[in-house]
Amino acid sequence: AYFMISRNLGPAFGGASGILFWFTYCLNVTFNTVSFTSTIQPAFPGIFPPDSWWGRSDNMSQPAISSITLFILFLVAFKGAGAFAKINLFIFASLMLACFAAIGSLFFSASSFTLPPASFT
Repeated sequence: AYFMISRNLGPAFGGASGILFWFTYCLNVTFNTVSFTSTIQPAFPGIFPPDSWWGRSDNMSQPAISSITLFILFLVAFKGAGAFAKINLFIFASLMLACFAAIGSLFFSASSFTLPPASFT
């Protein structure tokens, strides 16, 4: 998209859209990393026990885990496109497994859940 914008509208508009794209991408990375950290801490109590420093969210453990995650992502980006493709394949397989597990949990759940009647008062 950036290439087409810069070719059709000129370098000034292309550069402006490229800077905006870069800025929003940087913000997106920070939001995704914070969300990843706040999700992974309670999801894996074996790795991040709630009574340890790494498992609590009221201290500096979330910024530390986020920084470690960003450093790992930096190493993948520094390694190149081949490493990124391999990591992307792993992430895709993990997401597909999570989707199948979520769908399977709807059909193979041991307990049933009934919604309470809605009250509009």
